[in-house]
Amino acid sequence: MGDQERDPRHGDPDPGDLAAYLRPRFLRISQAMRRDTQGLAVTITQGAVLSLLRAGPCGVGELARAEGVRPPSMTQIVNRMIELGWVTRSGPAVRGSQVEITELGQKVWADVTRERVALLAARVEALSADDQRTLRAALPVLDRLFGPPIS
Repeated sequence: MGDQERDPRHGDPDPGDLAAYLRPRFLRISQAMRRDTQGLAVTITQGAVLSLLRAGPCGVGELARAEGVRPPSMTQIVNRMIELGWVTRSGPAVRGSQVEITELGQKVWADVTRERVALLAARVEALSADDQRTLRAALPVLDRLFGPPIS
């Protein structure tokens, strides 16, 4: 089978071929987003934790599951965020304690989100109007593939 026949941009793709075609592109997007945001005051994981906590308090275990890390790693992340004043913990660091975003954490989240959106907007602005429309049309498909976005 020729490359064009397996290229999912042509014809009806096999799901495995499409997945193999998508995987390196999603990896590239992830790498670019991390590289673009390296200089920001909040790591990708810290930003995700702040986003999750905007919906309400969570336990460390819930945060760890949501971010795909082990609870001890999330405990370290949360402890650092407590030191920075971005979150608080109700009670001692034991099972059942809840982590909650602070007013400062809300501000940090808003500032970093604004900066990250501006960085991504610069990339989107470099696209043609047709490419921007195509990208917008793909959003519902991405939501079905990965679930609804977190704020």
